[in-house]
Amino acid sequence: MKTLLLCLVVAMVSYSASFKPSNFQTNPELTEGQTFRTPFLHTFPCKIIKKMSIPHCKKGPDVCKKCKKNTKEEWCLLNICPDKKGEVQRPVTAVKFHDKEYMKEYEVIQKFKSEVEAQAYSAANNIEIQK
Repeated sequence: MKTLLLCLVVAMVSYSASFKPSNFQTNPELTEGQTFRTPFLHTFPCKIIKKMSIPHCKKGPDVCKKCKKNTKEEWCLLNICPDKKGEVQRPVTAVKFHDKEYMKEYEVIQKFKSEVEAQAYSAANNIEIQK
């Protein structure tokens, strides 16, 4: 009887070990190279151009005097799939992708002097401009 019970426990443990969280259908936030776990295969772009004011620090304009002074909006090339995502403190911005809005961490790669310069860079490098 003990042997039968032991075999049953071992069989149940080995059967349940085959179910990993990755086997279940979920809807994760997209990152570079990932796709939806649905029949639609859309990848999330990692670089976008957006007009925004760049914060000086994590406190924001409500608390920090330097952030309050820097409220001028600039056209920026953003990397929204940065390395060490979630491990480093970074600002976040709203990004639209297929009519849904996501909050994504970002790093500023480049600032443009004008909208014309940003549009030229976008056309040359096939990068989406978000407004």
